Amino acid sequence: QPATKICELLLPDVSACETKESRRLLRDLRELDGLRTEAREALRLGVDPTEGKTAPTGVAMPALTRPRSYDEHLDHLHRTVAVASSVAPREARDVLYGNAHKARYIDREEAEFVLYANEIRALVGGVAWSTDVLACAATRDHSKDRVDGNASGHMSELPGKRGFTDRLRRFGTSASSEGAGGGSSGRNYLYQLSYGGGHTGPLYSMKRNRVGVGRYQSCYTSVYAGQKDLLHRCQAADGELFMPPGLERGDLRAEALQDLYHAQLFENYGGALDLLAAARPKTKLGKFARRYFRVALQVEADWHVTCLEHYLGVGDLYAVQQRVARARGEFGDKLDKRLRPFEKRLSTRAGRAALAAGAAFAQAAGARDEAALRAVVSDHSETVYAKAAHHYLTQDAAKRSDPWAWFFDADPYLARFEYATAR
Repeated sequence: QPATKICELLLPDVSACETKESRRLLRDLRELDGLRTEAREALRLGVDPTEGKTAPTGVAMPALTRPRSYDEHLDHLHRTVAVASSVAPREARDVLYGNAHKARYIDREEAEFVLYANEIRALVGGVAWSTDVLACAATRDHSKDRVDGNASGHMSELPGKRGFTDRLRRFGTSASSEGAGGGSSGRNYLYQLSYGGGHTGPLYSMKRNRVGVGRYQSCYTSVYAGQKDLLHRCQAADGELFMPPGLERGDLRAEALQDLYHAQLFENYGGALDLLAAARPKTKLGKFARRYFRVALQVEADWHVTCLEHYLGVGDLYAVQQRVARARGEFGDKLDKRLRPFEKRLSTRAGRAALAAGAAFAQAAGARDEAALRAVVSDHSETVYAKAAHHYLTQDAAKRSDPWAWFFDADPYLARFEYATAR
């Protein structure tokens, strides 16, 4: 839910930005919608845009659980404009506006899933998802099969529908991975996928930029694919995640802000703090950027300390030492007060002994050297590294995974704090 709060803070309310001309256009659009509704009723077409339609392969398009009303269409369009005109990269606008058009042909909650994900992807500096209407149809069809008891999870026993690639091929499209679950809404389904693991990766992947999501009642299925011609520049690709969403280096006119930009780009956070203190931008945008940079630098410092606390929590002083060295390299003496308690712990007799054990374990574990890991158990028997080595060595040889598994078991959230790259 934090992403929702950030969206509320940063995204403009486009519907409130009215002019005399925009109010006139809205009146005309509502009148046209009334005429459109009357025409569809006269032709007995109904409100579902999939009715009577087929995919390029000739397969009938599955019905929507909830077609959108015109007011919902306008709300979706306003929110698309809000993302495209503010935090999203300029190069993402064609994709986002294209999605708004495609949203007319998919379920309301399917469209909500894509738009909400793109709000988050824009805020974290990622590439925008492009909606694949045919993939939405294929996954919607699978969701119905799951509800009807004709399929379970990712697999189906129905002819031509066994795997997700088979189901997508029926509708004339493709994808590289699939998610399956449920939710009370499109937003809620996205939240349910965000717990970590295989379902979470595609949500923020840079390479998977084409998505299809299909809903039947409260059952959802989604698929993800990469499509190079839809890729665009974004902050993550440019290494600019310290920038305010939607701003680029060219928007920073003041020389002092340009220097701040480059200091952060090369992770010279100590130098950036010195430049921040000296920067005196005069424009409103420049002052906003300086405030944002100040917070971004504080977040980097807090992140180091939070990671250190988790490493210390599982007793891995060797990882603590590596992280302290990294923090010193990036911040110099600017974090003295916050790093000193960790350094003091490392400098004790017990700390030095733990560091020796940790270095031996890291070398043995990295090489998967069983003899060296046994030596860690015998030579450093009172340390957490002996426990980790013993845990690895006593596993079935065919099922052994990571020699650091004991640490991850001790703190299930350890992977979130760059522990895999700290060792």
